[in-house]
Amino acid sequence: MYRWRSLTILSDTWAPLHAALECLSVPTVTNASGAPCLESLMLMRCNEFLGHTDTFIPRSQPINGIPFATLMGDPTVQSNPLSKLRDITLVGVHVDWTNFYHYTLGAALDQPHSRAPSCIQSLELSHHCRGVRPSYNEFSGILKACPLLRRLMIKVSGPRFDKGVPPNDRPVSLRLLEELHIGYTSVEDTTLLLNQISAPNLVTLSIEDANHVTHLDDEDASTLLTYCATGMLNFCEVLAEESSDLAIKPPFPHLERLSFDSVNACISPISLLMATLTKLRHLTLRRTPNALTALLPTQIPFADTRAPTIPCPGLKSIEIFYAEEQTRHVLDFVLTEREKNGAIRVPNVDIHLEVYSADLEEEMGGFYAVKDDAAEMQITHEEWRLNEEDPFALGGVFNDPDFDETYHLVSVPLTRSL
Repeated sequence: MYRWRSLTILSDTWAPLHAALECLSVPTVTNASGAPCLESLMLMRCNEFLGHTDTFIPRSQPINGIPFATLMGDPTVQSNPLSKLRDITLVGVHVDWTNFYHYTLGAALDQPHSRAPSCIQSLELSHHCRGVRPSYNEFSGILKACPLLRRLMIKVSGPRFDKGVPPNDRPVSLRLLEELHIGYTSVEDTTLLLNQISAPNLVTLSIEDANHVTHLDDEDASTLLTYCATGMLNFCEVLAEESSDLAIKPPFPHLERLSFDSVNACISPISLLMATLTKLRHLTLRRTPNALTALLPTQIPFADTRAPTIPCPGLKSIEIFYAEEQTRHVLDFVLTEREKNGAIRVPNVDIHLEVYSADLEEEMGGFYAVKDDAAEMQITHEEWRLNEEDPFALGGVFNDPDFDETYHLVSVPLTRSL
């Protein structure tokens, strides 16, 4: 173990991960050194659908002890037990969050010769159902223990904003944070989360609607985008009271890369955000049609002049995925109008069209969609090996009844095409 530089544990089911966590939470035997060379730690439950439930499944006994104590040797006598650990990824795997930041990240240890509780530079917390997510105070403690953080990914996870527990008035300072990836299921909670993080040097921001496919109502991300533009939770109220020369301070003034995935919002908050991103260079869009129109020259409420403002004036590349045919015409119009109003030409534009096939028997990326009287669609994969258990069958590893019901899928035996 003392030579380990990375540890990755992947499982489709919880039992092996639970057993691994129990082993890793037991302090090492006397004189054991743990894993002092460890740089990367990843534990992943490979079933993202379970993170959308309120209660953790299956119900299991909590794991006592200090998370990853086995790797730390004896954390009570070491000032920085995992001093080389840079990357932590916990997907669908929860731990005792208080002990995690107190001991695993070293926040509670006396470190007179260390400039930071931990040296974590990349942290991912993803696919945690609400019942096992950290409280706001625990989540805040985790971030405070990672002042050197450069990359943060929160997807279907993050803190619980419990009723009656007000967030801290002072956000956690992450001055070195460069990349932030947010996959939200609640726009309100995510907006509060961003309000608790100070990341003035952020360069890359990715925002994704990560709700389950069976979620019928689209999350309106207007308040989230308005916050990203203004840094205010109550911008509309302030705007109604202030004069037209209202000065705003975007929370991410140095943003250069922005990505939207299935973000649903009306044009106004998107336009407001685009108008404030003066240093944006690269824009990636996935199923977010209004974002293109938001690049048109516009007059924003707090501008000092009545002349049209060019959103993202330094834009160098636009990449669009899952685009419809009409998207190309919209893009041509937007780029032409920008150039007419003095914007520089966007040199790199890449569009990936979403193709709809009228013939359901057409091969699509190694899959065949077959018309059948018993079901609207059945999926057969040409590469599946003979005599293997079907993972999509009822009770299989990847079976998701809610998904199947929504898309009217029927699991069928998968056979190799002859």
